[in-house]
Amino acid sequence: MKRKLLIFDLDNTLIDRSMQPVPHVHPALFSKIQADAAALGVQLDFALITNSCYESAREWVPDFAHLYFENGAVRLVEGQIQPQLTTEQAHVALIRDVLQNILVEQEPHIAAVSWKHFTVAIHGHEAGFIRRILPALQACVKPLGWMALASGATTIEIGPIFLDKTFALDRILATSECYDEIVFIGDKMFPGGNDYALAMDPRVHTAIEVAHWRDTGILLSQLKDLDFNRALDHTTARHVVPQSDTPNFASLRTDVRTIFLDFDGTLTTQGSQIYHPNIEVFHRLHEEGRSLWIVTGRSLGWCDMMLQALPIDGIIGENGAFALFWDKGQIKRWTSPAIPAVATEQLQALKKTLMERFPYITWASDQNFRAYDLAIVTAEHGTYLSPAQIDELAACARSFGASYSVSSIHINIWMGSYNKAQSLLDFFGTVRQISYQQIQKQGLFIGDSPNDESLFRLLQNSFSVANIHEFIDQLQYKPRYIARGFAGEGSHEILRQLLRAPLDPLPDDRYAISLVIPCFEELAKLENSLKSYAAAAHVLLETKGLKAEVVLVDNNSGNAAAIAQLAQRYRQHLDLVLVHQPALPSTFSLCSARNRGVMNARGSLILFTDSDCMIAPDFLVEALRFVDQSSLPQHWIVTGERVFVQTPRNIPEATPSLFSNLPPCPSPSNYGLTKDRRFPWMEQLPAVEHPWNFVHGCFMLMKKSVYLAVGGSNTDYDGHWGYEEIDLAHEIVRQLQAQIFYSPLTKVYHQEFPEDALKIQTNAHRTGKSQNPNWQRVCRKIEGFEDFKARQFARLGISMH
Repeated sequence: MKRKLLIFDLDNTLIDRSMQPVPHVHPALFSKIQADAAALGVQLDFALITNSCYESAREWVPDFAHLYFENGAVRLVEGQIQPQLTTEQAHVALIRDVLQNILVEQEPHIAAVSWKHFTVAIHGHEAGFIRRILPALQACVKPLGWMALASGATTIEIGPIFLDKTFALDRILATSECYDEIVFIGDKMFPGGNDYALAMDPRVHTAIEVAHWRDTGILLSQLKDLDFNRALDHTTARHVVPQSDTPNFASLRTDVRTIFLDFDGTLTTQGSQIYHPNIEVFHRLHEEGRSLWIVTGRSLGWCDMMLQALPIDGIIGENGAFALFWDKGQIKRWTSPAIPAVATEQLQALKKTLMERFPYITWASDQNFRAYDLAIVTAEHGTYLSPAQIDELAACARSFGASYSVSSIHINIWMGSYNKAQSLLDFFGTVRQISYQQIQKQGLFIGDSPNDESLFRLLQNSFSVANIHEFIDQLQYKPRYIARGFAGEGSHEILRQLLRAPLDPLPDDRYAISLVIPCFEELAKLENSLKSYAAAAHVLLETKGLKAEVVLVDNNSGNAAAIAQLAQRYRQHLDLVLVHQPALPSTFSLCSARNRGVMNARGSLILFTDSDCMIAPDFLVEALRFVDQSSLPQHWIVTGERVFVQTPRNIPEATPSLFSNLPPCPSPSNYGLTKDRRFPWMEQLPAVEHPWNFVHGCFMLMKKSVYLAVGGSNTDYDGHWGYEEIDLAHEIVRQLQAQIFYSPLTKVYHQEFPEDALKIQTNAHRTGKSQNPNWQRVCRKIEGFEDFKARQFARLGISMH
């Protein structure tokens, strides 16, 4: 007999917000489903895995085979609580002390705090609470090995980083026989949601995200022969499939029939004009029989004009208020049934209040052509509002019972409960008789900002242009894929790959070299480095006519929005791509970051360096000259000196004189030494013992093909400090018979601020070798490496323990 496990989340999945069981979900239904399964030769077990504590949910605990609370930290067996870890393992006492300070600071925004056995729930007054407090909480608890996740519109769950719902699944599988299939039903499977880790777990065969507890009741009552696909047709629930780094365009070219597109910031240039190459792709997609729809916050008058000007089938406008579409050569109009009858009067009253309270606001240029909403400029035509000002406008709208959304250029305010996604479903379901499941299977969406979030959630094939990085921390529902390019260039990058007869390849060979740079906070050092990269790229272009790009990988920093703003500022000086790492257990994840960076790089040569390392203006020219003139073998790695220098927090300009005048100094990154500790051996490369030892992540130059040939960096080294680049260089030498060379005229300048000197005596992850798993791993792998390092460190007078 086959064995199948059906796992449920609790809140908003099996019970409603008042902790009451949902309609149609009762013990008799579970017994019936089990009996039906037995008739099919399947033993079906049920499991509950919830982040709630047992005490708060005891009024409704189902009679399931497996019952786990607080994500698995507590198990219920025959009515008895069985903790699955100790408070010492979870550092509960320490985390309580640390959280007290931040809870006091954020007290005005906090409605309640629930201290559980091993986790903490913090409840806010309103939805904006998540965006306001979550980054601060994550930064506070991450160093202690805890994580903070959104678990509802106004709730944040905090617990040990290892304690997600996969912790409970580990224990279920450790205490039960193997299951042939595992199905999970929950309501927060978006990245950052507390069901996400379990939904993405490879042991889970099917993950179904319900939008509301009513979906669960309908889903189970319609379930026949354990066929969840057929039952889904009666709900708005959806299958969730594991994330992947790159979309399968070969499949999308066949499957996608309808393409939905935001307009501003998605199809336009940075100057708000439509990106002209997209019009050609529109025509080509139309010729292939695809249906094209714009879904926008723009006005009724604007939408009427664009429908007649562009080769598209229709437009959903004013964030879902209406649809204009072609029907037998005529333009027809559909209006959302969710618009209240008194919406016009209510909006006029709200508009008057907004003008009185906020005299600084500027109405959108197309406000006079709007029928159902108000649009206030936030970033257009030289007018910019701060996040605080936008929050004030949103609060005023809420006080009138209005809905609102924030786009890349406007805040839109309207009366009614509709949004882009709901109106898309309503229109296609009633006018075109196309079901939700058909849209899921055959639809694709490209957007750029928070007002596209409902469509990122609705469509599995959801894309965004790179602008989204500025808002990514604000989104519960994130796009599945993010383009490398910004605005119209980003959407063009996606659309051209959907063509069944593709256009000419993208001109990636323009780039002679890509600088791949993982970054983690330290914004002052990062900005200094960006200034130096921009100067070096300019010199390379002016003297050699060659282009360089920078691929910046945000390695789970706590200030992603600030890094995105910094990157945006330097794009006017530098060809820069910003890539965000997905949530990872540790910020020591350089291997994952470098792999992701290389996959987004367009140059045939890759220079790896660090975000706290600057380069001189002639660096790239000299590096390429060394490669061209050194008679290198087929496979090679080039490295060079790292100079440790006292650096101002804000360098005025990256000029040659700047670097010649920066004073050398001791560095904790160099075990308290001033001169790069790889000397004198590095000068003798490649004819030295263990040549891979002299390759550091601050300066690794190689062909992109060489990096990919060995499978990139070994992510087993993620989670702890160091030695991943030595392993990479060793693999390149071992697998490809490559050689390692020293370039004497190219140096990187490691920035040292005054406070860095204090770290010299507290660098335990560098000096405590015996406690570092990465040190142990590399010594096991490379024969004789530990003895070699001991001899080298003894000569330098450095202790290894």
